Amino acid sequence: MNIAIFMQNRPHFGANLLHIPLIYSLKQCFPDADITLFSKNGTAKILTSVMPIKNIHVTKDKFKEVQTYQKLDADITISLRKNSLPVTLAMILLNRNKTYGYANFLSRLFFTKTLPFNQSLFRTESYLALLPDQCPKQYLPSIPVQQKHICLMPGGAFDWKHWDIENYLKLADRLKNRLPEYTVYFVMGEMEEPYVKTIEAWHNHYEILINQPLKALFELVQSSQLVIANDCGPSHIAQISDVKNIILYSSEVNDGNSVAKEWFRDKEDSAFIVGVKGESINTIDVDSVYQSALRSLHLG
Repeated sequence: MNIAIFMQNRPHFGANLLHIPLIYSLKQCFPDADITLFSKNGTAKILTSVMPIKNIHVTKDKFKEVQTYQKLDADITISLRKNSLPVTLAMILLNRNKTYGYANFLSRLFFTKTLPFNQSLFRTESYLALLPDQCPKQYLPSIPVQQKHICLMPGGAFDWKHWDIENYLKLADRLKNRLPEYTVYFVMGEMEEPYVKTIEAWHNHYEILINQPLKALFELVQSSQLVIANDCGPSHIAQISDVKNIILYSSEVNDGNSVAKEWFRDKEDSAFIVGVKGESINTIDVDSVYQSALRSLHLG
């Protein structure tokens, strides 16, 4: 069996990660299927290190993409591109098997299953809603471990998304004081390397992990008791896994509550906290995040 997925077009690291539960659910439902992804962005290739994907075809050339799709002769095709006429036409004209996608005039007439795209729904939930009816939606499981730990992720693509590093350190102090048996990890990318000196100079010692391979990052997050993060790419690993998380959103540039509707997964013992509209994310105080953490861990 061949399954084709036309990925959503956003190039960002976190946006690519949100496709994983769809791939995982399909593989659980059809264990012997070969899954092929179609993407316009090379960043999609990161998924091969954590998901059983046969091929990822990356091109912005619509003709080449359609040619490759035709040769694949997919048994199931799922399109996450709600406004792509070339993909919709290719699925209708070049494939007589099962097709799934968001509702538009043509897809409603010819696809096996369509649904309206709901921007106020968590992105991954929107993707999972397009699964074949016999396939239950599944998120990634957590990994049980003996050593309890909490991950703090102070990064983000833009400075206005960054809760101050000293806020994270003060939060780490309070968590470590309440939970001395826990290890607290600061998980960061290369953009956050300037934070290293501040963390190392702090009066308490904390573990620092920078630029971890994606597979190692998944293992760390999936075995965490709690992840506390800015709205950043790696935080989506916690979102798509059965891991408790608290995400901090800025309302300085965008409305944090609106952003959270689309990018935060509402699940048990998880929460998001939004800064004051039009002001810095640092309007979120340390105590509110700490108290939220205690509630997530059933200690509050």
